[in-house]
Amino acid sequence: VSDHQYMYLITKLYCAEIWGCYLPPSFKLEHLCYWTKQSKFSPSSKMDLQFIKYILGIHKKGSNFGIMSEVGRFPIILDGFKASINYWYRMENIPSGLLKDAYLESQNIHEAGDKSWFSAIFNVFNLLKTPGGNKYRNKSNSFFKHTIKTDLMNIYTETWYNHRDKLINENGKLRTYVKIKTNFGYEKYLDLITEPKLRRCITKFKISCHKLKIELGRYNKPKTSIEERICDHCSNSEVEDESHFFNNCTKFSGSRNILFDIIKESNKNFYQLSPFHKLLWTFNCENITVLNSLCKFLLESEII
Repeated sequence: VSDHQYMYLITKLYCAEIWGCYLPPSFKLEHLCYWTKQSKFSPSSKMDLQFIKYILGIHKKGSNFGIMSEVGRFPIILDGFKASINYWYRMENIPSGLLKDAYLESQNIHEAGDKSWFSAIFNVFNLLKTPGGNKYRNKSNSFFKHTIKTDLMNIYTETWYNHRDKLINENGKLRTYVKIKTNFGYEKYLDLITEPKLRRCITKFKISCHKLKIELGRYNKPKTSIEERICDHCSNSEVEDESHFFNNCTKFSGSRNILFDIIKESNKNFYQLSPFHKLLWTFNCENITVLNSLCKFLLESEII
């Protein structure tokens, strides 16, 4: 994904020094995890999201937060922030001249109570909890570039974990995903599994783009309550969610036993794990044999 992204990175961020700091008045840090909100005022964010879904073979209605978390993608608007702040740093440190005069005039307009580019960059600094950018003033170029990059990454990572914790308590579409996605970052299975058809099985299962009742029930009219989304493939009378399918549904006992025996070769204590920890271990595994067997199990089950 990264190689493809950089092919059009320059296009996405063209003139971001100017537009990258302009945000809606109501924008908050937590909105960094809401890609739909970003897409409304940032065409680059929408293009970024659509491109990654296309590359990974995910339907346009697939979870935005889930898919961007799978590839460890930072919001494109952070690149806009970075470009604008880099430009501000340059304006702060260039000698007198026409460009410096234009910058100072923008600052004067802001201080007079009107809106200007300086007002926009000032708002970004407040959003990032660095009022006036004082943290970055009078610093060496190398220190500034390292600090701003680190600060932006840390701010989003903290926001991501907070959002994940919120989703854990909501029991919504990503109820399973946020429990097995323990860390923010690029998932290695995306590189380890070279066959797109197989790789998509894991991605879709993790972000709930599947045909289990737990997901299908939300689209019924009226919506079927979670407690009533019972599996009709077995007699266990359990909600057909990801854990039930992976651990308990008797319809898939044969293929599941084959998968679990393969997993046991890499984890001798696998059968002693709880149902949740079996799910957690398997979908965070980096063993190529296990991953390929998992993909085939998901594909042959016809739930994707």
